[in-house]
Amino acid sequence: MISEYPETITLEPITIGDEELAQIAAERRGERRFFSVSAFHQLMGMYEREGYLREALEVANIAERFDQCSGKVEEILERLDRIDAEATTV
Repeated sequence: MISEYPETITLEPITIGDEELAQIAAERRGERRFFSVSAFHQLMGMYEREGYLREALEVANIAERFDQCSGKVEEILERLDRIDAEATTV
């Protein structure tokens, strides 16, 4: 989907360097915490509803760097594994 509509949907805006990560994190009691970013949840949900699980996985991997969407990478990988297993048995 990203490659089909690069002018409207792209991961570029949420691809961020480590030095920029520190700018959106808050230090609290000696621990780095990120503010909640609902865009990760929304974008992953959109991709999943439309069946673009690989793109949802890309977003989940980026979100994980921001301590967002805990467990989503594993969940999507399990779904992809089930789909691949079904495809090989058919």
